[in-house]
Amino acid sequence: MKTRSMKSLIGALVASVMLALPGQAADYPERTITLIVPFAPGGSSDIVGRLFAQKLEEKLDQRVVIENVGGAGGTIGAQRAATAPGDGYTLFVGSGSELFIYRHLNPAPSYDTYRDFAPVGMLGAGPMVLMARPDLEASSFAELAGLAPEGGDVSLSYGSAGIGTFMHIAGEAARVRAHLDMEHVPYRGAGPLMVDVVGSQVDLGVSSLAGAMPFIRDGQGKALAVTSAERSALIPDVPALSEQTGLEGFDLELWIGLFAPSSTPLEVVSELAEATNEIVSAPDFGAQLEKQGMVARPDLRGEVLGSFIKGEDEKYRTVVVEAGIKAE
Repeated sequence: MKTRSMKSLIGALVASVMLALPGQAADYPERTITLIVPFAPGGSSDIVGRLFAQKLEEKLDQRVVIENVGGAGGTIGAQRAATAPGDGYTLFVGSGSELFIYRHLNPAPSYDTYRDFAPVGMLGAGPMVLMARPDLEASSFAELAGLAPEGGDVSLSYGSAGIGTFMHIAGEAARVRAHLDMEHVPYRGAGPLMVDVVGSQVDLGVSSLAGAMPFIRDGQGKALAVTSAERSALIPDVPALSEQTGLEGFDLELWIGLFAPSSTPLEVVSELAEATNEIVSAPDFGAQLEKQGMVARPDLRGEVLGSFIKGEDEKYRTVVVEAGIKAE
């Protein structure tokens, strides 16, 4: 009798311990989830991350908070997310900037994208936009090229959200292909960058459309071109860089996805992927993304997103090599 009671007690204890283990999908989530955004507030990752956080909170019926960890082109935030416990309570709102572009500029990052992160799902994708300060004597990319001839006396400054970001690579690709004399000025995010562009502290800025839209709507600054292969339906009067002589085929877009530390249990990653797919597929979320100059990509999740990232990795590596971009 005592033996039977002891076995029952041990069984109950084992069961309670298993239920208490972190990452058990049956009880996930039981507490606040943190989404790490690796840039300052105001940029595309922050804007999209906050839109998604609100929807995820509703979907999982659990509090979801944003933690902005900016600096070093997003790599500081990526490092924090990569080393976070794999329990599903710390997730990463990531992009190619910190996931693979930085590695092509600095071959020894402290984390490895394919080893340390599990892709959950794509949140959105869209073009970048080249913005000019309000008083710049150029209202088109062609006029800009006239202001900054290669090897000339006039040198323009252009800012991006940081070294190794989508915006930095797009700016350098445009500079090299159009033979422009421009000096790169890195910022800690699209928000601070756009403030300086409209304040004429820097001549130009390559920003996400999400980060630039509030300033475009208010008539601050001048949108000269978008970096996608075609014009954006949101600002159809702004030409694509691919329309410019010498830039045919130019097609660089930024995208933002949700990732978990690779040690996160598969059941939790799958639950998050399902929730993300439902959120991103919803018309209201798509409408909110469109206001930010992005489109939803619910087709890219899990292993499919992982394959997409590998293709993007090679695409941006080619641009880095062609433009001779180095860490500053």
